[in-house]
Amino acid sequence: MLRSNLVDPVRCAVGVCGLFSVVTVLLAVGGDGLSHVSAPQDESSAQVGAAANVGNQICVLCHKAEVASMKQADNVHGRSLARFLSVHKDRNAKILGNLEDSDTWADGERCHDCHGMEVTTWVGGRAVETKEGIGCESCHGPAGEAGARPAEGRPKGWLNPHSSYGLGVFERRKESPEHKRMRRERSAKAHMRTATGAGMYDLAVRCYDCHFIADDELTDDGGHRVGHGADLELFSWGAGWGRHNFLVSSETDLRKPVNASVSSLVLDEMGGAPDVVTKARVRTLFLVGQLARLETGLRVLVAKREGSAFDNAWDQLVEPVKDLLEELVEEDGVIAACPRLETVWEAVEDAEDWKDEIEEQESLDALRAAADVAAREGRALAAEGVSADEALETLNERVEENEVKGEAWQAR
Repeated sequence: MLRSNLVDPVRCAVGVCGLFSVVTVLLAVGGDGLSHVSAPQDESSAQVGAAANVGNQICVLCHKAEVASMKQADNVHGRSLARFLSVHKDRNAKILGNLEDSDTWADGERCHDCHGMEVTTWVGGRAVETKEGIGCESCHGPAGEAGARPAEGRPKGWLNPHSSYGLGVFERRKESPEHKRMRRERSAKAHMRTATGAGMYDLAVRCYDCHFIADDELTDDGGHRVGHGADLELFSWGAGWGRHNFLVSSETDLRKPVNASVSSLVLDEMGGAPDVVTKARVRTLFLVGQLARLETGLRVLVAKREGSAFDNAWDQLVEPVKDLLEELVEEDGVIAACPRLETVWEAVEDAEDWKDEIEEQESLDALRAAADVAAREGRALAAEGVSADEALETLNERVEENEVKGEAWQAR
């Protein structure tokens, strides 16, 4: 019988009953082993209601294997802050020197939003901010609420609904279907980006937020590279060193869960034979990633200034997805099996007529409308999932054309 990927379910009761009492005595230590602590703030200076990161030290209480995978030597996310402060120090100094108000860039969220994350903890009634490397919340969204002290009740971020399986229930497999539905809804409402359901699309868009730097000031004035978003393919990039899909069964040593192609959570959610579920999951990740790439490119074109580094965003991000969609809609049975693809393709076809007239308001409206369609259909596709229908076998073939980045970490 498949179980939760939570390695120690009983310990997760801490998350329900007193998780944030732990926060009051912990200082953030990043996945790279570095902690950069700022001066404590007065209670009144914290912006209540704003999103706040609680740090990996909270996530690890339940997700030991996931956090361990972030600390492996090959995981560039876990080493991001250390590299930012050492290996790339000179390059960063040059970029900052080219920017006006460079202190805002270096000390604020504009650099750390991608190269790490700022974590807020409460020590002795005062907020202490630390900077960690890329962690769970960098991708899944801030789990807490700034200014919400433990003594005032649990913060209103997604952590509490995410970690509660119901009154007196400490294991996911014992959670009632109704409570699971409610938990998912509350977590999503608190802006948690999940790897299942519609949140998968938001998670994919978050990848492009950092891997394709859509900021004219940073690239054109500062000299920061645009990034490698044009090469990013969601499944193949996430199937290697970035993978943390842990499979725990009654036959598996709970201390050494298997980092599989599909996690216990997804298998439980989708049901069916593992090979069928895996095939459908791969297709869903591939298409969701393509639509996220498409939306990113269209929105970059809308927001860019004339003569910027993003003048070729159509060729880099939009055109490859448009060509893929055109090929797919022409294949027998694909539209019948996945009609949302045709809807997106038609929207991009309409927008193509306007891509060279960005200065016109009508052009901007057309590009923005196509981006909205990509986002709407992408989220719906993520929520519904792509079937394992034989007509969509071409999707798996296309995935295999992409090189998996590195090897997935396994517990030893």
